[in-house]
Amino acid sequence: MSEDNQIFRKKALDKLSSPEQLDVLMQVTAPVGWLALLSLTAVTGVILLWSIFGIIPEKVQGKGILIKGAAVLSVSSTTSGQVEKLTVSQGDTVKKGQVIAYISQGLLDRQIKNKQTEVQAAEQQHDDQNRREARGRRLSANALHDETRSLKASTANLRRQLGSIKQKVVAQKKLLEKGLVTRSSVLEVEKELSATQNRIEQNNVRKAQIKSKLADLERGLTEAGVRRENIISGLKRELKDLEINKQSSSQVVSPYDGRVLERMVGPGNLVQPNTQLLTLETMDKALDVVVYIPAGDGKKVQIGMDVRVSPSTVKAEEFGFMLGKVESVSNFPSTPEGMRRVLQNESLVRELIGESAPIKIIVSLGIDSSTPSGFTWSSSKGPNVGVFSGTPCNAFIIVRKKKPIGMVIPLFRESLGI
Repeated sequence: MSEDNQIFRKKALDKLSSPEQLDVLMQVTAPVGWLALLSLTAVTGVILLWSIFGIIPEKVQGKGILIKGAAVLSVSSTTSGQVEKLTVSQGDTVKKGQVIAYISQGLLDRQIKNKQTEVQAAEQQHDDQNRREARGRRLSANALHDETRSLKASTANLRRQLGSIKQKVVAQKKLLEKGLVTRSSVLEVEKELSATQNRIEQNNVRKAQIKSKLADLERGLTEAGVRRENIISGLKRELKDLEINKQSSSQVVSPYDGRVLERMVGPGNLVQPNTQLLTLETMDKALDVVVYIPAGDGKKVQIGMDVRVSPSTVKAEEFGFMLGKVESVSNFPSTPEGMRRVLQNESLVRELIGESAPIKIIVSLGIDSSTPSGFTWSSSKGPNVGVFSGTPCNAFIIVRKKKPIGMVIPLFRESLGI
């Protein structure tokens, strides 16, 4: 055995056999160890309390868009043609019945031009015919008036002759009574008297005929003019109908009050009936979120569930989420056609529809007038800017709340009723 080992062994035996060191405490654990043990115990307690009283939400996620009134309104063309002018731009407010676009109507324009030509030709023909008839009436009337004057003069002369003849008849009858003339002489004079009276009567009849003919000329001219005027009035009514049809076809009016979200066409574009011209959002409805969730997850959603909405324009890690609640849940998966009616945007429909027909969820947002955006946020007051329609977003719907201990120890689920 070496000398060093002998010295170490002797010192160890001396220490053990010395009675003065029996009352000295032996250090089993250092203070650092006690501190670590207390920390571990505290952490374990906190974890245990959290596992019993804490909540872990089960969420389903969907994509959506912020829309006023939960739907986008569409204004479409009612006819075919070329867009001449759009009277509104994106962001403009429009009223129901306001003209928002003008569409050229080539066929109606040609029909209107042809009808205008017909009206002008009919009016010209009417004026020409009036002048011809007036000239013919003047000539005929002048001739009849001349004949009337001649008849009046003839009648006056015959009336003077008639007086002389009547005196002659009286004289001849007196001479016949005296036997100075024969009966035949008296008859001859009476015959002359009758002939004169007949000529006067014939003149009166002719004057009446002339007067009637003048009236017929006047009446015939009036009736012919009325017929032509009726034809012209009919052509003008047809022209007016064409112009009204053009106005109703070429002027596209908005059937809604709202704000323009997007213009789908521009001047010069060709459109067909039902071509979408622009989209609107209603102004009198609250801003909602239309969310589309895969059918499997969508069936878990119920009305009243809490929703966290993350707009694409806001950083969730900085401003948190918009808070809302499920307002409605569709009973059946949405079809592409149904989504187009709501969104009025084909590319957005393709983006949201996913691999299968989704369930449509309407989320109403919490209102908070104290925040800049006017909505309730999960933390802080949200961003300093507004949140507007047409903003894409992600929505997280809390479909169930679980206690952590129930997930770790299945036996606790029944006893704790979770």
